[in-house]
Amino acid sequence: MQLDSKTKEITAGSKELELLAESFHDDQLRLRMMTDPVSVFGTPFSLTAEIKRFAEMMMGDEKFRRGLYESPRATVEAHGLRIDPMTIRAMWDGRAMREGLLTDADMNSDGIRHLNAFNDLKREFFKSMLTKQSANSAFERWRTRQIERCATEMDRANARSIVHAPATFELAAGCSVGCWFCGVSAENYRGAVSYDAIKSIWLDTLAGLNEVIGDAAGKAFLYWGTEPFDNPDYESYCLDLKQVCGGFPQTTTAVPMRDPGRTWELLKLSTAHGCQINRFSILTPRILASTLKTFSPEQLLFVELVLQNKGSMLVKANAGKARNSRKLEDDRNHLARELAEYASPALQAAKPSTIACVSGFLFNLAKKDLRLISPCSASDQHPDGYIVFEEGKFNTGAEAVELMRGMVARHMNVEPHESSLISFRPDFGFVGQQNGFSLNNEYDTVTIQNPNHGPLMRRLGELISTGGHSAARIRQSLSGEFSIDDNQARSVLRFLFDKGLLAERAASETSAH
Repeated sequence: MQLDSKTKEITAGSKELELLAESFHDDQLRLRMMTDPVSVFGTPFSLTAEIKRFAEMMMGDEKFRRGLYESPRATVEAHGLRIDPMTIRAMWDGRAMREGLLTDADMNSDGIRHLNAFNDLKREFFKSMLTKQSANSAFERWRTRQIERCATEMDRANARSIVHAPATFELAAGCSVGCWFCGVSAENYRGAVSYDAIKSIWLDTLAGLNEVIGDAAGKAFLYWGTEPFDNPDYESYCLDLKQVCGGFPQTTTAVPMRDPGRTWELLKLSTAHGCQINRFSILTPRILASTLKTFSPEQLLFVELVLQNKGSMLVKANAGKARNSRKLEDDRNHLARELAEYASPALQAAKPSTIACVSGFLFNLAKKDLRLISPCSASDQHPDGYIVFEEGKFNTGAEAVELMRGMVARHMNVEPHESSLISFRPDFGFVGQQNGFSLNNEYDTVTIQNPNHGPLMRRLGELISTGGHSAARIRQSLSGEFSIDDNQARSVLRFLFDKGLLAERAASETSAH
């Protein structure tokens, strides 16, 4: 396989990294790395897998972190890792970092380079998902607008981590796990939907999704406020999604150790059918320990551990069940001390406010309902960190498809509706400037200026900021005051609309008016 210039730069000088880059496009190679690493690397030991495992323990186990300071080599050996921690001090020795004791060699050791390169390869892969275009131009333009909105509405690291998948399906009513911090406020578990009972509706809906948004449907997945393994037929749904839409879905499970055999079989099945990355949400130190004991570093090379357990340095999102809770406040206060000791400035500054990752359709097959959603910072209006633009019910696959098409028609317009009152997003503060205006919120400042048309741009901002004018009225005002034609005024409004700077009504607001 020919590597592109970006990948060549990432992998330069390392055969293992070159193989890893190839594996993102070769399912069987990736599967062999997991199941028979000797046949790929010539040794059962993968440096990348080992360093990834070290990083997971460093992030997830406070006893491990303390042990590194007290007796680094003994601590690493006691946990079965086959690396010398002194060669990767830059990953864990915050004191040496702060005191300037680390050399260039420390900062660029082979282990650190392999981990950074592997993460870069995964980021390049996720970028491809973010830029996966729908055949439906209206849907694609709407989804792009949501991506632009998120870029200025939340913590930048949080925004960059969102893949904006086009659709997801819940295969149960509620979730059996019951995490106190659930960012989407999962309901109590009331049962999974039977594959045999729903098969006709499910397959018709899948086919319709493929018709409505095209190949992008292959990026859908099969959980939300649900646990995938709660449904005994989960794997059947995955295979159907692959067959109908062309993609085997990524899985995030919070119960990898409920049935380790099933978990391992799913990892192999998903890899063989083209899924590049899966995730385990780790809820307790015991689950972390048992997961790492059960699965080798190579078996979990393409599994990301989302370390939600006590003792982890992962910052939980202030959304859903955790939002503004005392437990989250205590967790973050304790974590601040750990982050100050061990973490990078970027991790210390993290303020995630949503875990939502879909800009598109959220189906629940148990309830037979459909919502059009997109991520946002959690707020009183959207406490679960996502906007619901519209919701509806269906009883057949045909009704689900009709509902989808209607949502596209009603919400995915290319410019603001003529009669709609136009306003900036409520998180923005408006400040008029000589040649335009700026919009400010907790996370960003967006400046809109044009020195050649300064008064016009400032006036545009003022009209929008009042929230009392329709799109047609704003265009008329600009045309009358500045002698520009309607198409020019329309173009300026469309630019602000496409950048996600204008407010879009959610279902709750629509029903209230």
